[in-house]
Amino acid sequence: MLLAFICALAFAGTARAHEGDDDEPSGRWQGSSWGFELRGGAAFRTADADVAPVPVVGLGVRVCTLLTLLDAELFATTAGFVRNVDGGRYDLRRTSIGVDLRLHPLFVRSVQGRFVDRVAAGLHLAIGAGADVLSIAGGEAGERLDRTDVAFAFAIGLGVDVPLTEPNDHPWSLWMGFGWRMRFVGFAGSAPGLRNMDEHQALLTFGVRFHDLSGIPLPVPPELDDVDR
Repeated sequence: MLLAFICALAFAGTARAHEGDDDEPSGRWQGSSWGFELRGGAAFRTADADVAPVPVVGLGVRVCTLLTLLDAELFATTAGFVRNVDGGRYDLRRTSIGVDLRLHPLFVRSVQGRFVDRVAAGLHLAIGAGADVLSIAGGEAGERLDRTDVAFAFAIGLGVDVPLTEPNDHPWSLWMGFGWRMRFVGFAGSAPGLRNMDEHQALLTFGVRFHDLSGIPLPVPPELDDVDR
C-alpha cells in the first residue's frame, strides 16, 4: 500500500511537471529550509518473543542547508507499554531525545525541481545519537522495581521524504516522510529480560518547512536544467 501511495503521488507530480514544461525557467527552491515535524509509528523490541508493536509519537525540529547537503533534526519521542517478564508485570515509559543526520545520495536532483526529482533527492540514509530515558515499575510481590535510568543510544536507518505541496508555489511547503530506524540501547539496572532495549522503528512523519534559510532562490545551472529536453 505504501508503494502504491508513493507511485500515485509520483504520477500526479509528473503530470503537473509536464503541464508547466512551456514555462520559462526561473529561480527555484533548492533544498534549504527549516521546520517542524510530527513523528508517529511503531517500535518493535528485538528481544520480545512476541514482537509486540509499541506506538511511538514525537516532535522534531529540522534544518536543511542548500541541496540538503546538511540535513539535521533534533527530536523527542515517547512510548508507553507493558511487558510480562519472568512472571512479573512491568509498566514502562521510554523517551528518546536525540539528533538525526540524514545523508542524501541523490541530493543534486533537488535542482531539477520536478516531483520525481524531489522524491529522489529525499531518499536518505540516517545516523542518529542521543539519550533514552526508561522508567519502569512493577514486578513480583516483594520484589517491586520502581526506577528511571538514562543511557546512550545510537541509531541507523533509511527513509524518503515526499512533498505534499510544490515548494516553488509558496515560501513554505508540506512534506510526508517514511522511515525505518534500528536503535541500539541497553539499561543495566532494568529488570531481567528488559535490559536489552534495542528496537526497530517504523516511522511516519508529517512536517512543514519554511524556505527562508538562505533567503535567495538560486537559478538552475544550465547543465542540470532539463526542462526543455
